[in-house]
Amino acid sequence: MLNRWFLLIFIGTTSICCHAATENRDSAHIEELGQRSLKIVYSNPDSAYWYAKQAVTLCGTLDQASLLGKMYNYVGIYYDVVGIFDSAFAYYSLAVDDAKSNDNPTTLAAAYNNIGLLYWNDAQLTEASEYFFEASHIYDSLGNQRGLANTYSNIALIFEEQRRPQDALKYTRKALRIREIIRDTTNLGRSYSNLGMLLGETGKVDSSIYFQRKALPYFIATNNKYGLSFCYQNFGTDFHLDRKLDSALFYAYKALELRNQIGNRKLIAASESLVGNILYTLSEFEEALTHFTRAEAYYKSINNLLELSKLYNRIANSYDTLGNHQDAFEAMRMGGAIRDSLYAQEKIKALYEAEARFETQAAEKELLKANNTVLKQAQQRQRLWFLVVLILAISILTIVFIYGRIKLVKADKKQELLEQKLQISRDLHDSVGSQLTYINQRLKTVSIDQQNTSTREDLLNFSQKAISDLRSAIWGMSKALTIDDLATKLADVVASAQSNSQRISYTKDISSDAVSSSVAVNLLRIGQEAIQNAVKHSGASEIEVKLVFKGTEFLLEVYDNGSWKSTSNEGYGTLFMEERTRLIGAQLEINKSKNGTMVSVTNRANDLDTKDV
Repeated sequence: MLNRWFLLIFIGTTSICCHAATENRDSAHIEELGQRSLKIVYSNPDSAYWYAKQAVTLCGTLDQASLLGKMYNYVGIYYDVVGIFDSAFAYYSLAVDDAKSNDNPTTLAAAYNNIGLLYWNDAQLTEASEYFFEASHIYDSLGNQRGLANTYSNIALIFEEQRRPQDALKYTRKALRIREIIRDTTNLGRSYSNLGMLLGETGKVDSSIYFQRKALPYFIATNNKYGLSFCYQNFGTDFHLDRKLDSALFYAYKALELRNQIGNRKLIAASESLVGNILYTLSEFEEALTHFTRAEAYYKSINNLLELSKLYNRIANSYDTLGNHQDAFEAMRMGGAIRDSLYAQEKIKALYEAEARFETQAAEKELLKANNTVLKQAQQRQRLWFLVVLILAISILTIVFIYGRIKLVKADKKQELLEQKLQISRDLHDSVGSQLTYINQRLKTVSIDQQNTSTREDLLNFSQKAISDLRSAIWGMSKALTIDDLATKLADVVASAQSNSQRISYTKDISSDAVSSSVAVNLLRIGQEAIQNAVKHSGASEIEVKLVFKGTEFLLEVYDNGSWKSTSNEGYGTLFMEERTRLIGAQLEINKSKNGTMVSVTNRANDLDTKDV
């Protein structure tokens, strides 16, 4: 009997030990696949993806759910490196969910850090910094120095984008000190390269080149194409600043070659832009423009408006140097429009929101003072307790009602005022600012005693257009508008666009007289953009403009019978019209067919008659 019990215990123990050993082997195998993926993702991303996906699959088949979030991170890193950011975000989000459900703070911190990098790539610096700091707090609480150094290095990127070089250097050096202490050879090269880049931006070109050369062996030793491309890119930038143009061009082309192999469109665009800059300095303007145009296509494909705004200045300079002044002006206009949408609007909003908060606090003080007065009056009538209760109830309800009405009225007025002020900023920047800049550049090419009739006539026309655009930009701000004001202004636009080769008709159907300044101004701008596009690009013989107002509902249509040809700024015209439509809570539709093109804007799409294309 005892022998039987001993035998059962022996078999059970052996089974448990075998199961534990098997589980350990499975876990180690999955970890090995993940580490292989991470090790080669910067040099051979396709193979890295295969290893990471195998690891994810094995987590399910071998019942290793605790490692799944970590493997999701590795798959996300692959998509991040090759520039497929939507897929990267999806896998990082899966890693976050898995880490939270399994209480795995290390994986959670890594996922937060990776998501922060995606937001940084997309120029969403506020969101990026929130994720980086959250990751750093987790790593610090865990005592994970390697992870902490990674987040410090990424926080430095935020400060670098915000043009705060001293803060960026501070966090870069903190990351470097940790990596030197723990001998993190995998990331030391990255720290040296980042430190060199920041020193170069502060004008210390020699120091930058020194640290890039110090970083280079680390990337070569691990065949890290991603890191090598950054080193070569920084070499090209530094040698360009140092006027060693042959060396600059050599390293810029090396960076471009590696980045084409990796396939990351943002990095390819940055290298194409650098090559273009160096060629421009070498006076090879047409070749420079070719590289700038390639960079433009890549930045458009990933919707990187921040870099596009900078690139259009270089494109404008190239066109102007080659004598193509009209394209130079258009590039400046597009760059200015993007910069305005990225910076000016947000800064002005922040300013007026601060003002709104201040005035709200003042109103609250006034209401509090009124409430105290009511309470004092109530205290004087203590003997009439029923009357006191009634008075207090009425007073409180009145105060709440008045307070609510004040907030609603002030909010409506402030929002309308804010939209109008933003409109002025945008229109002045887009139209007048760019045109006057162009006139200034052209004036530099004409000497005082030169009798160049054509050039002066050109400048005179641009000056007149600038004055006209200025008057148009401030229209609607000096008085309360009516629908008749809008209809009249739109008629002026149609009249000015009329030519011998095109017939433009204008009809209106108005049974209302109330319209907000925001709706009027934005409808006018949308109409201008649509009419201008039809006149310039459609090749139409007939253009029809229709304005309808019925009560609170409105419709604006611009129809042309032409056949459109795609242009470089067509997408931006649509983008601007979409933005203005959104501001007034309406819907924009652009329908193209063999019969022509219809652009329509309405706030009740199904209730007003529209023309079929």
